[in-house]
This record gives sequence, structure tokens and C-alpha cells, in this order.
Amino acid sequence: MSPSAAKTFGVPLDKDRRLVLTIDDSGEMRSLIRHSLRRLDVEVSEAIDGETALLAIANELPDLILLDVCMPGKDGLAICAELRSIPECQDVPIVIVSSAGEDDIISRAYDAGATDFLLKPFDPNAVAHRVRYLLRAGNAFTDLRRSQRRLEHAQRIAKLGYWEWNVVLDWVSCSDEAYRIFGGQPGMALTSASVLQTVHRDDIATLNGCIEETIRNGKPYAIEHRIVRGGGEERIVEHHGQAIFDGNHYAKRVIGTVRDITEQRHAEAKIHQLAYYDVLTGLPNRFMLREHLTVVLPELLPADRTAVLMSIDLDRFKRVNDSFGHDFGDELLCEVTRRLQAAVRTEGLTKHHTVRRDRDFVARVGEDGFSVMMLVDKFDLLSVERVATRILESIRQPIELHGQAIYCTASMGIALSGQDGGDVDTLLKNVDAAMFHAKSVARNGFQFYSASMTSASTKQLMLESDLRQALDSQQFHLLYQPKFDLARDCMVGMEALIRCRDSKHGTIGADQIVACAEETGLIHEVGEFVLRTALAQLKLWQQTGHPDLKVSVNLSPLQFRNMALVRSVEDALASSGIRPECLELEITESAVMHDVEHTIATLRALKLLGVSLSIDDFGVGYSSLGYLARFPVDCLKIDRSFVSDLPDNKHEAIVTRGIISMARGLNLITIAEGVETQTQLEFLRNNGCEQVQGYLLSPPISAEEIAVQFLRAPKRSVTH
Repeated sequence: MSPSAAKTFGVPLDKDRRLVLTIDDSGEMRSLIRHSLRRLDVEVSEAIDGETALLAIANELPDLILLDVCMPGKDGLAICAELRSIPECQDVPIVIVSSAGEDDIISRAYDAGATDFLLKPFDPNAVAHRVRYLLRAGNAFTDLRRSQRRLEHAQRIAKLGYWEWNVVLDWVSCSDEAYRIFGGQPGMALTSASVLQTVHRDDIATLNGCIEETIRNGKPYAIEHRIVRGGGEERIVEHHGQAIFDGNHYAKRVIGTVRDITEQRHAEAKIHQLAYYDVLTGLPNRFMLREHLTVVLPELLPADRTAVLMSIDLDRFKRVNDSFGHDFGDELLCEVTRRLQAAVRTEGLTKHHTVRRDRDFVARVGEDGFSVMMLVDKFDLLSVERVATRILESIRQPIELHGQAIYCTASMGIALSGQDGGDVDTLLKNVDAAMFHAKSVARNGFQFYSASMTSASTKQLMLESDLRQALDSQQFHLLYQPKFDLARDCMVGMEALIRCRDSKHGTIGADQIVACAEETGLIHEVGEFVLRTALAQLKLWQQTGHPDLKVSVNLSPLQFRNMALVRSVEDALASSGIRPECLELEITESAVMHDVEHTIATLRALKLLGVSLSIDDFGVGYSSLGYLARFPVDCLKIDRSFVSDLPDNKHEAIVTRGIISMARGLNLITIAEGVETQTQLEFLRNNGCEQVQGYLLSPPISAEEIAVQFLRAPKRSVTH
């Protein structure tokens, strides 16, 4: 590519939809990116190399470019550098896409002119969110750039305001432009006093000092200061001046120019805001946090002061976005921001030694991550713990959004300058390790950093890497937990639950697998494995004399919102030869309440296939009776949290009876999970619950154990 080709490049059209250009030689990766951006209102074009990209850009300038690093011929970094040499492409956001593990790729990408980077493999939702953010920021940045360029062009061709002060007679003459800048009318009689009256009172002394200095020794001056025009409007001007002396070395005149640079300074401030502040919350971002720490930490070395750094991550924030959408999640983040700022402003670290208010710092460092930095003159561990507890408590209070009460918790890691890191990188790494440890221990709490956490964080990364390979190496397998019909006193089906055999980590449970799969973008492949494996096993059981046996499979919220879900289920049923009515799909209550109209359409499409539908974890989400009546579902699965304290907990007993009664009124089957005691079982039986499952009757067991214990054995009572 050559910069000379820029003259043939297209220009952005006036259009509602943004254009995203994907440059990647892999058709599979281009397809994945297109799939990831499907829910954004964008158009996606594709190119297989730099030359193809040049032709695409010549036709229409994109609003954002996703550029892979590894390609035959010129790599992505070389293409990025050449694109940046083209004037039309200088402000287009370029996201470098690279595989993890290349240590210096990020710095090389930025050196080549990249705006951001994305590591493969990636979560499709994260890609969509990143692109949406960059398009929003890119539009604002482009508008500011264009405005700045127009202003610079106008300043080059416009005459500067000129003024001249006759020191002896004390009169001031001005050009029309200078009159306009000072807020006066051309031809007005001016004196030095009347001109100084337009200067902001806080800047008068500085300007007077400059004028007096040039009158004494003839030294020119150049300063920026504010002026106040009629109505209180403040403007920023660039002011140059110099005294002119007569033959006796007396200053007889002072001449100068004045230029209004208000828009320029405001544009620079906005560009700085975009670069160093979060667009949504207005908080400083990670880049600003690093700069702040770079300035602060060296100042602490000779003094008896400590920087307390807190890394805060909202627990299960992804579920909020999955259930209610990103706009709802954005409002939640803004409310959390307000609470953090209020907590930092009001809380001291000790009764006598408070936080240094001039250096308190709250930043947003990730999608659902925040950092708080406080400087204390004397460190007190108990006081830090008290502040951490109060910050977490402020987040834990219910948040009212659109008439809905949301309960949000957070996990916090705490690191201290000096003992946990003397430089910025070490301190940031260690406070994040403490936060991840807090999330892994119990969530909704805080942990101080210790050296052992670094190895624990490394172990978690290794776990994620190992799970990525589990599908290919066939380490996943299924266990089955039976479901029992209380009236017929027999097993009527079972729930398929995924497990992973791993020599390093032992057996990994379903919750950990699903969470990791969602984070790494493997959830659709994992879900496909569970569905097809469960149906294949069910076929074997049915062929051995149990034709009416059913199996249920859980769908994660990400699977449920996948546009290809219905086709995937249809294909799996066709491949297995299983009758659709023998498959039950379980969807969490929070998932079905996200985008209700889409939910109803998807549920109806699944019902047309003939499968059964169950709402899982019912009672802990946000369903209303009105919505529930519209959902074409067959079963309600009572969440185990209501069953665990039955029948002694009166509140849980009332709720459970209410769910069973409501389900009966809607002609739905009720299934209670987590049944562990005989008294729980009898309560559920006596109150009309149709089906149960839990460790009292059977834990999750292998397919072979299902056959031995329940299919081959003579019929026996299992619920008495």
C-alpha cells in the first residue's frame, strides 16, 4: 500500500449504521467476528490481506478496523503502520487481534498505531462490547479532531487581534478582531484600565507583572489568561506583547497580539478526557491510574505515608447484562460509581489520622472493575479493614432501577505500597491477585495481598488454559441426577451435569466449567457437547426397554440468546433419533427475563420442535405472574435455597407453597431440587409437589450406575 493512494479513498457516508472492516486471512475467524457483532447495529465487511483491505477502504472508509497480526505476506502490524500513514485513516480506530502469549505484541501494536488490542481466543460478547465502546468513543474523537482541524485552518487564515498601548497618553487602539475578543465594539475609546477590566480578576496580577517587566527591560512576554466578556462568558486567550523604546530608552508604546484559543483548549481537554477517563462513568481509567501512581509512589519513599490500593470487582455482573441488557448494566455501574465516590469522600482510615483528601482516587479499570487509592499518614490495619467493609456495604445496599431492586455485591483485593510492591506494575499486579483470591474464596468480601496469591492466580490461568483443551482431549463427561415422581414413586428422568477429568485439578464441577466456558467463549461448544452426549446416552437407555425415559439439559443465558439455538437443538434431535418430547431444556429464571419478547419467540420456536421447557432456579429471579403466564413452559423448578431449610423456616415454607400453588393454577409441573432430608421430602409431597431430585434419593452418578441402580434393578420404592 502507498500513501499516495489516499486521494482515491472513500469518505464516510451520512448513514445510521457504522461500518466495521475485518482484515484476517482466516475465513473461520472472520465468520466468528461477524457472528460476535451480529447484535450490534453495524455492517461488517471483510478483507483477506492488506491489498484487499485497501480496495475496500477506497470504496468506503470504515468506522473501525479489526486487524489480525499473523497473516501471510505483510503482517498486521506492518499493515497498521501503513494505514496510519494515510490521512483519511489516521483517526479510524484500529484494533489489533493477536493470540495470547506474545509478550511484546501489545507495545509493538501501539507503536504501529493501534488504538486497542484483542487477544484470541475471545468471548463474542466481550468483542461486541469492546467494538460498541470504541465506536462510541471513536465517533466523539473523530468529531473533536475534525472540529480541531477546522479551527486550526480558520486560525491560519484569520487575522490575529492586534493592539497598541500609548504609554504616555494611556490610550489603546485595537484591530476589529481584538475588539471582538475583548467583547467591545470597534472604534470604542479604550484605556489600559478599561482593557484590564476584561481580564479575569485572578489573572490580572500575572498580566500586569508581564507588562511591567517588558516596560523595564523590553523583554517580550507570551502568556495565556482568561477574559470575562459581557454576561459573564469566560474565554481563554493567548497574549503576546513587547515594549517599544524611544531614543532615551523610555518605553513609549507597548504593542501586542491576542488570540482566542478557547475552542482549542476545550478540544484538547475533551481529547484528554477520552484518553484518560471512562466515557460511561466519568471516572479516571486504568491509564490515568497508572500515571497517578507513577507520580505518587516516589513521593511516599522518604515519608511516613502509605498508599492503600483497593481493587474492586462486581460479583456476577455478567448475569446482570445477560438478564437485563447492557443499558441496564451501564446504569448499575453509574450508581456503583456514585456510591464508591461517596464512600471514599466520607470515610477516614482512623479517628485521628484521616485519608489525605488531595490524593484520594477512584478509577474504573475494567467492565465491572474499579480501583480506589487512598494515602494515609499513619497506617492502621484495623481502620483499613473498616473502610473496606463500609465500601462493600455501600455497594451491597439494594439498587433501584426502573422499579426493580437489584442486589449487587463485590469482591475486593487490598495491597499496600512498600510491603506489597514499590513500583507501579508490581503493586497493580498484586492488588489484582488479592482481588481474584477474594472472588475465589467466597466473594462479597476483601482479602489483603500475600505472596501465596500470585501462585494461586497463576493456577487459575492454567485452569482456564486446560479447560480450553478439554473439548479436544475428551476430558469432559456427564453425570446424571435422577428425577423422581412422587405420585408414581419411580424415576421418570434425569438431569445431565457436565464434569471434567483433569490430572492437575481433579474433577471440576459444572458451575466452574460453565463460568470458565462463558469467560473464554467456549460455552456454545460445551453446550453442544452436553446436548448431543446426553441424547446419545438416552437413546441407549431407551433401546434397552425404557422408551419413555426423559433427560433434561441446562442452557446457559449465553446459549439461550444464541440465534442458532433452535437449529442446534433440532439438528441434535435428528442426529440422535430421540423423540422431542423426551428432551427437557432447563433455562434459568434470570435468563428468560432478559428481552421478554425475544424469550417468548425463542420458547415458542423450541416448543414447535416438541421439547419440554423448564424454568430453573425459580423463585430467586425476577419473574412476574403476568410474564410467566405468557411463557410456553411446562415445568417450574423450585430453587434449592427454598428447600434447604424446609419445613422449619416459615418464610421458605410459605414461598414454596406459593410456587407450587401458582404452578398448579398455570397447569405446570413443579420439581424441587436439593432434597436432602426425609422431612423435606414429606413436606413437598404433602403440599402437592410432583417431582423431586437431590442427594437423599441419589447424587449425580454415571450412566452405568443409572442403569444398575434404577433401570436393571426390580421396581422398588425410592421416595419412602
